[in-house]
Amino acid sequence: MLFKTNHVRSTGRFWGSLIVLTAALFLIVACSGGGATTAAPTADAPAAEPTAASAEESASDAGTDSAAAAADESADAAPAEEASGADGALVLAIVPEESQARFYIDEVLMGADKTVEGVTSLVEGELSVDPANPGATQVGTITIDASDFTTDDNRRTRSVRERVLKTNQAGNQYITFVPTAIDGLPESVTVGESFDFTITGDLTIAGVTRPVTFAMSVTPESETRITGLGSATVAYADFDVAVPRVPMVAGVVDDVLLEIEFTAASGG
Repeated sequence: MLFKTNHVRSTGRFWGSLIVLTAALFLIVACSGGGATTAAPTADAPAAEPTAASAEESASDAGTDSAAAAADESADAAPAEEASGADGALVLAIVPEESQARFYIDEVLMGADKTVEGVTSLVEGELSVDPANPGATQVGTITIDASDFTTDDNRRTRSVRERVLKTNQAGNQYITFVPTAIDGLPESVTVGESFDFTITGDLTIAGVTRPVTFAMSVTPESETRITGLGSATVAYADFDVAVPRVPMVAGVVDDVLLEIEFTAASGG
């Protein structure tokens, strides 16, 4: 708080001779030294207190405004960072309409060699890619709806779904692949140029899980869209899958070829 202080100063007058003036001056000085008082606050003094408080409030308001402005700037910056990813990675999702999961199994039907193909487009999955650092690519769980596998024959389709894969039983509807390792990714990629690598993971079919390695070939079609093909050969007996024997089928090979042909794109 600010105060105005007035020191009372007495002014002597000449009362005749120099001696009288000197005596008066000494008297005045003596009185001024012992009797000076602090003047009471003037009418302007009360305004000084709000002035100090206003200064503090102004400083506080300025700090608040600065903090609010900084918060606004951070809020504006956050969506851009989230869209591109803090590390520059881009999330691509498999497009079911442009993807297929397939199996191929060879048999001898009525004395002739035949390759049976089962197909579904009900495939889901995501991968995170960084064009500047392909080696940091991550692949999420791939899910295939096995109850949608379709062959060239309705009776065969029903047999694959119900008797081979038992998709009508709880827990068997979906085939899943959970990646655990990716090897052979290049240091750099170019749009339009294919590259090969392998991806190993846990494949679950009809409730049985086994490690499987897929050979992959991928082509970046643009910065936000890729296509690819992965394949692996497994023994269906390893997954406790049995192929029913029928009179017209003389034999079925022990291995089955699995393929996934996919398109993955950014939704942004």
